[in-house]
Amino acid sequence: MTAADNNSKSNCARSKGFYPSFTPVLSDLSQYTSPAGEYAEVVVTGANMFPFGTTSVDFGGTSTKITFLSPYAATFLVPTSLPSGQYSVRLVNIYNGNFYPPVNQSQAGIPNYSAEIIQYIIT
Repeated sequence: MTAADNNSKSNCARSKGFYPSFTPVLSDLSQYTSPAGEYAEVVVTGANMFPFGTTSVDFGGTSTKITFLSPYAATFLVPTSLPSGQYSVRLVNIYNGNFYPPVNQSQAGIPNYSAEIIQYIIT
């Protein structure tokens, strides 16, 4: 083993225990308003989004499933059952010790909310 090999191993050891951020980041919505009772698909952009039900949208207190596109983009449907009004939108990651729970399986866990909140208006 050479000195360079030892140096490489020590650099790897310094990275041990590092995990990427699990806090979702909400940057923007493709639209900010839609008519009450009508389907509206909204593209949400940001960061730290995960597939398989780990990330969802909190739409005025209503948990809304997303369609995962990438760690930086997803879509969701505005709930048609909500009346006209102004609603807060934020991303939520549920951490339960397993970043990728099986699809369609409800997981109890710790909600981790985005710091950013965007207002959406249903007319």
